[in-house]
Amino acid sequence: MRNSFRRLAPLLVMLFITWCATIAHLGIPLPPRKITAQEAEKIPTGEANRWIAKSEFGIHQAILSGPAFERGIAWGRFTRDLLERQEEVLVEQFQGFFPSRFVQWGLLLAVKRWFWGMSDFLEPEWLEEMQGVSFSASPKFASYGDPYARQLASHALHEIGQMFVDYGPPNFACTVLAVPQEKNWLIGRNFDFEGGRIFDDEKIMKWVFPEEGIPFVSVIWAGMVGAVTGVNQKGVFISINAA
Repeated sequence: MRNSFRRLAPLLVMLFITWCATIAHLGIPLPPRKITAQEAEKIPTGEANRWIAKSEFGIHQAILSGPAFERGIAWGRFTRDLLERQEEVLVEQFQGFFPSRFVQWGLLLAVKRWFWGMSDFLEPEWLEEMQGVSFSASPKFASYGDPYARQLASHALHEIGQMFVDYGPPNFACTVLAVPQEKNWLIGRNFDFEGGRIFDDEKIMKWVFPEEGIPFVSVIWAGMVGAVTGVNQKGVFISINAA
C-alpha cells in the first residue's frame, strides 16, 4: 500500500500543478479589444468629458459621454489616483486578513476559478468601459492580476459582500428610505460595504451620456461602471441593496 502511494504521489503532484497552471492561465479574462497601453494613451479624453473635484461642490463629479471604451479611458484618467488608493486599501485589508503569502496565493487561485467566465454574464458595453478604465490602473498590484482582470474582480466584490449578508448577522444589510415629495420621491440610502474610509470620503457623482441608451447619474466609486445608486433621464431609480 505504501509503495503504491509512493508511485502515485509524483503523478498526483503533477496533476495538481497542471490544474493550478490551467486555472492561472484560463482564469485571465480576455479584454474585448486588442489594443496596447501605448495605443490607448494616444486616445483623446474628449472635450465633453469633464472632472469636477469635490472642493467645488462637496462631492467629486465626472461627466462622461460617447462610446463606452472612450468613456472608460476618460473615467480612468480622471480617477487614476483614487483607483490606486482604493486598491491600496483593499490589498492592505486582504494582507491583514491573510498574512501568509502562500495562503494569499491559494485564495487568489480559488478566486480565479470562482469568477472564471464572469465576463460572459456582463454586457459588452460594460466590458468595453472596464477595459478603458484598466489602462489607468496602477502597475503596483500586478502580482494580484492584470489591470483588466482586477477591474472585473473589483466589480464582483459586492457578490462577496452579499455572501456575508446571506450567512451573517440578520441585521447586516443596506437600507433605503423613500419619502414622496409631490410628484417626485426623495430617496436616501446607506451602503453597508466596509472597504475602508476612502469608500466613504471619495464617492463620485457620475453623469453618463452614452452614445446609445438613456443618460443617467449614479453615486459611485472610482472606476466602477453602471450604477450603484442612480436614476436615469426617464426617472427610473436603481439601488443595489444586499438582502
